[in-house]
Amino acid sequence: MTQSRAKGNRFENDVCIALARWFDPSLPERPKLAHLPFRRRSTSIMPTSGHWEGHGDILHAPGLPHPWPFAVECKNAETWDLCGVLSNTNWPVWRWWRQAELQARAAGRQPLLVFKRNSRPPNILTLSWIAQTLHLAPMTGAVLEVASPSGLAVTVARLDDLIETDPMRLSTVSLPEQRPRSSRKRLVSPPAKPVASGRRRSRSSATRS
Repeated sequence: MTQSRAKGNRFENDVCIALARWFDPSLPERPKLAHLPFRRRSTSIMPTSGHWEGHGDILHAPGLPHPWPFAVECKNAETWDLCGVLSNTNWPVWRWWRQAELQARAAGRQPLLVFKRNSRPPNILTLSWIAQTLHLAPMTGAVLEVASPSGLAVTVARLDDLIETDPMRLSTVSLPEQRPRSSRKRLVSPPAKPVASGRRRSRSSATRS
């Protein structure tokens, strides 16, 4: 296994732990990967029952307690800086976002990009209406609404803040065929807009891995 592939696998495992903690905040700090309801696509571990389901880099076990509307794309690379979201249409993250969009569209899911650099916390990029539906609020970092190169409204935030939202709201995230194209929010220009701070909902504060 190449060093870059091993790095990618470790990051995808961390994303699986974070998503599992979204559904179960009482998850231990270092859970066993074999016991998680999420697993990277290249896994050789089978779920406790049935077969892995889903699309993208992260699969899930059947019978999740909440609907899973996403196709997840994971990127761990050093070729970007967060300030590029404001001024650089060639920002590498936009290329990854386009990949996430195409992958999700083919699967009939919604795109969720999780990306990071070494020694930095992971970020997410998703459609702004999804961030609003989940009541995503800044807790460990900023939540920014910006225009993608196609003009579509998207939101950048910390993964830690995403998993602080109530997973029960996932049931209100419609799939592409359920959401009319005319309802997709577009921004004419690409300025970033901070989202107002919200209260942390009352869930047990699990230690981040």
